[in-house]
Amino acid sequence: MGACSFYGNIEMGERVTRKILEMETGYGGDYVLMYNNFAGAGRFEDAERLRRLTNETNALKRPAIVSSE
Repeated sequence: MGACSFYGNIEMGERVTRKILEMETGYGGDYVLMYNNFAGAGRFEDAERLRRLTNETNALKRPAIVSSE
């Protein structure tokens, strides 16, 4: 999904997100990536719709772990 954002192919990102969410709905990181794609493309209504879906499914995003190396 990062490449979809980089190259501005939001529609491809949507298709990828749908497939991922069919397989696993509990991981919030996928929602966050697509939310950022929508917001970056100015599609704020879609971004908010996805945010509501994230809350409805109780998807959790694990915090990043910073290595001290």
